[in-house]
Amino acid sequence: HRDIADSHINLDNVYVGQANYDKAFEYHFKALDIRQRVCGEEHNDTAQSYNNIGAVYYYLSDYDKALEYHFNALEIQKKVLGEEHKDMAISYNNIGIAYYGLASYEKALEYYLKALEIQKKVFGEEHPDTALSYNNIGVVYTDLADYDKALEYHLKALEIRKNILGEGHPDIA
Repeated sequence: HRDIADSHINLDNVYVGQANYDKAFEYHFKALDIRQRVCGEEHNDTAQSYNNIGAVYYYLSDYDKALEYHFNALEIQKKVLGEEHKDMAISYNNIGIAYYGLASYEKALEYYLKALEIQKKVFGEEHPDTALSYNNIGVVYTDLADYDKALEYHLKALEIRKNILGEGHPDIA
């Protein structure tokens, strides 16, 4: 049952929080198996399980394996959700994070920009996820030594966060 898969994911999240990645994998793979059997391979729940597994590989610094699972999620989501869905932005962002871990900054930038494009369409400019994407892009530009672009994106992220969170929020710092 799908609820059992959700319970496995909840357990997995606890184990990720404890940095017990072996246990996290155990529960994520159980959830993936259930979702594949109950929902099928081409379902967004299955894609989310792939993304969850990719995230654990990221935490282990196995960026190539993380990319494999994030791309699996992306391919499913393209088929079932279309290009302009918030979950597509999450997958693009996850891929950008993994490429960033590999120090493939141009590839990271490519996927962060795709995530930002979707977030602006789905959420608009004044949203925390949009601000996070601007921030991620700014970080990449910093690593590429394009400081003018980095400043542009970081200032945009700051502006959005000030507008939605207020000056006194910890994220502003």
